[in-house]
Amino acid sequence: MRLLEASPRSEIVRYTPAIGRLPTELLQEIFLFAVDDDDKHKHTKWVVSHVCRHWRHVATHYPRLWSRMRFDPTTRLGSRRLLQAASQMAQAVDLDICMTWSATSSNWAGRREKANFIALALSRRSQWKSLVITDNEFGVESNLAVLAEGVRHAALPRLKSVQYHTTRNGGEGHRVFELVTSASNLEVLNLRNVDFMGRRVPERLRILRLDNCNLRTIDALYEMLALVPNLKVLHISIPCPTPAYTSTTTHNLFPCYSFACSPWDYGHIHTTPGLCGSWLLRTWAPSIYGPLETLVLTACPSTQLKGEQKLATRRFLKRLQPGAGKFRRSMFLNCLALHYLSCGLCNPC
Repeated sequence: MRLLEASPRSEIVRYTPAIGRLPTELLQEIFLFAVDDDDKHKHTKWVVSHVCRHWRHVATHYPRLWSRMRFDPTTRLGSRRLLQAASQMAQAVDLDICMTWSATSSNWAGRREKANFIALALSRRSQWKSLVITDNEFGVESNLAVLAEGVRHAALPRLKSVQYHTTRNGGEGHRVFELVTSASNLEVLNLRNVDFMGRRVPERLRILRLDNCNLRTIDALYEMLALVPNLKVLHISIPCPTPAYTSTTTHNLFPCYSFACSPWDYGHIHTTPGLCGSWLLRTWAPSIYGPLETLVLTACPSTQLKGEQKLATRRFLKRLQPGAGKFRRSMFLNCLALHYLSCGLCNPC
């Protein structure tokens, strides 16, 4: 038990049980243990331990304590039954699912444990509240496809937050959006290194973060903004630019790795490497000034802007200024016009 801020003048002292702050893994170690189920076949089962009457009461009457399911490469072999018992203790509460996938092509035991956890998580998919996946796999192995197939014809009504970070760059981003499509009440979407598909973003989305995502066409961004009237926070992070230009894709190519691209013609606007992001934001402005409160953009450093580019970017920020006040926070971190933030042309956070 822990005492919270008991001053000499206070008449009511508030206590909070430390059990509410313990992670699920530690709770499993405390309350669950294996016992022999059959002496002949040496089967075991996991039961709730009788540490004491109080602790047993806490374990059996507070299912929220068991709401966090986690899998990572350090998960011990043979933990499937323990996780099953923990999921039963969670009963019908919302679940926070966290998975870290690593390459296990030569580790059959690790692949089996991973597959068991995914199957267990899918059996409780209607209870998912948040889904966090760190995908470090490579090659042909893909558990994301298995996960997406498991929810293809199912509803995820409780799912509020999805985070998917990967180092694969294997063009499997559409699998993430198969998950997203099933979550009609999704509010937070955090993606890294995937192909962004704006058409599949849920209408209720409030927070969107895209790190190094493949934005192939301008249309995908327009469609996304049109479909998310409740969007409050938009964070787009792009690494350093590399020019990309081909004569066959001059009308709708938007490189995945940067806001900056070689000159290309789109309508009556002729962009330059330093102006592509400025033109994009200026075109967005009528759509995003309404609901959007936070805008974060990370792109090429301002030191790469020279001459005309700096002048045009400064003009763009002047045009943006009338609407910038409507943002609660408007950050241009390391962005196309970072140099001009100090001039007061836009409101930094």
